Amino acid sequence: MILTTYNIKGGTGKTSISIQLAKALNLTYISNDKEGGACEVFDDNKSFLVTEDEYTKIPLEKDCIYDLGGFRTNQNIYEIIKGSDFVIVPTLISRGDIKGTIKMLEELHNINQNILVVINKVKANYSKKNKFEKPQTLINYFQEELSNRGLEFDNLHFTTLRD
Repeated sequence: MILTTYNIKGGTGKTSISIQLAKALNLTYISNDKEGGACEVFDDNKSFLVTEDEYTKIPLEKDCIYDLGGFRTNQNIYEIIKGSDFVIVPTLISRGDIKGTIKMLEELHNINQNILVVINKVKANYSKKNKFEKPQTLINYFQEELSNRGLEFDNLHFTTLRD
């Protein structure tokens, strides 16, 4: 199984989700984020840092999860995404995160359509300040925006993680 956690927006929870999945599913953790990667929480043989300084091409390995940082590199990120069984796209409920996630889904549409959008840090109680605090409202918004852009996915799912 090859999973990739990806969003160009930083701070969405890519690393936390990647670490938990790597440990739960016994996957090797691979990160290209020398600033925010978490390789040190794993045994030496279960995590690898593949920064652009050392790797122009990230190897595609089986039984691993790729935690691709919230930045652009010249590495072969799209090849990794294309070769992944599933792409996990974490997002938050702020307007900037939502806008960035829609842009990410547009980008991913032609690369890999097996996507799980994780709405991260969802609160147990919702306020009226931000209509997107209610997960189903946000999911409906994502689906409507994608439909308006003519983007249909074969295998697009949504889930939430509580704060």
